[in-house]
Amino acid sequence: MRTEQSITLNFVRMDGKREETKLYQHTLAQTRLAAESTLRKGNGRYTEVDIRTGDGHVETLHHHRM
Repeated sequence: MRTEQSITLNFVRMDGKREETKLYQHTLAQTRLAAESTLRKGNGRYTEVDIRTGDGHVETLHHHRM
C-alpha cells in the first residue's frame, strides 16, 4: 500500500458508471492535462471527470463535444 500523497480521478462514463484512477507524484496541473487528454481522446466515452486531491479539493472537468 502506498503512503505518499495521491490525486484521484473519477471518470464518469456515458452509462453513469465511474472509473477511479489514482495518480502518484503528479502535480495538480499535470493531472488536469492528463484528465483533459483522456476526455478528448475518449471519443465521448466519458462525460466528465472529478479530480480529488488529498486535502479534499474537488474539481470537475466536463467533456465538450465539438
